[in-house]
Amino acid sequence: MQSGVKRNKRLKEFNQRSFEKHLDFAQNFLYHGDMEAAWDSYHDALVIDFESEEAKSGMKVAGYWKERKRKLLEIVDFLEKGEFLLREFKSFKINYIPSNSIFWNHGLKNLEYWIYNTAYNSFKRYGELTNNDKNPDILLKQGFCLKIIGNYDKSRVLLEEAVNITKDSSQILAQLADVYALINEEKHSKLFFREAFFISPQDIDLDSIESVMIKKIIDELNYKNYPLKELKEWIPVYGTILGLFYVKKELKPIEVGLLKQSIYSLKNQLNMSDIDSGIIKPKLINHYLRLLEYFVSSNSSKNEIDEVLLNIKLLDEKIYNLYLN
Repeated sequence: MQSGVKRNKRLKEFNQRSFEKHLDFAQNFLYHGDMEAAWDSYHDALVIDFESEEAKSGMKVAGYWKERKRKLLEIVDFLEKGEFLLREFKSFKINYIPSNSIFWNHGLKNLEYWIYNTAYNSFKRYGELTNNDKNPDILLKQGFCLKIIGNYDKSRVLLEEAVNITKDSSQILAQLADVYALINEEKHSKLFFREAFFISPQDIDLDSIESVMIKKIIDELNYKNYPLKELKEWIPVYGTILGLFYVKKELKPIEVGLLKQSIYSLKNQLNMSDIDSGIIKPKLINHYLRLLEYFVSSNSSKNEIDEVLLNIKLLDEKIYNLYLN
């Protein structure tokens, strides 16, 4: 009787070790993009423990990506290869994962590495083959992929190179700011986020941003139920109000002139139509806040400062009160 109990215990321990080994194999196969081998390993794990949710989920994931990998191999253009992977993975995260009750610890981190590492190499190869290796958009795609897989140093170098080529891309500035946030370079992160959200908030993909600071601002705004386009315009306003966008660059006289022109234009747009007022209003407030900071830092007259404050109050008294308090 005792020997039978021992045999059962040893068999159970053996099966558990075999089960875990199959899961380890499966995750390693996902990491290297071998979807068929991953599916087989998850299946072998399920044979041992037919109630394992991880094995069931893993088979779904490997099966899903086995078909996508087949399509990937049919694509000749390296740019399209990279974009196909990013597009498919975004859809996978938004649609497939929640509808199939798959958890992130079911091998998805390993799959994510293969997706973004393969996409990075595709974009890099495209740049080399087409002499577009210094194209800021290609550098952005490479830098973004490297950020996701945790290669922050190389990502930063590529994104800084892209910023040096084109200084007015909100997408590039936001990704560079995000990398700085991930390596705890707070000052640089806040400066570049502030610039990115001033230039063109609509160009920034919020889902791609990992910064705790930006997520904090979004959490602060979510209860207001803003549509996405309006939410993006309010982020820099509340970033300033909450004291998070406190790192500022010194404006040149020509930049101050352009800022005043933009304010004039936005005021006219706001007066002409209510169609886009939900977007124009926070954008105009953000412009006023930027001009106000310039007036304060340059020791401008009290009348100039009071005039800007009055304009903010007329647009949104709550924001006015929050700013002063």
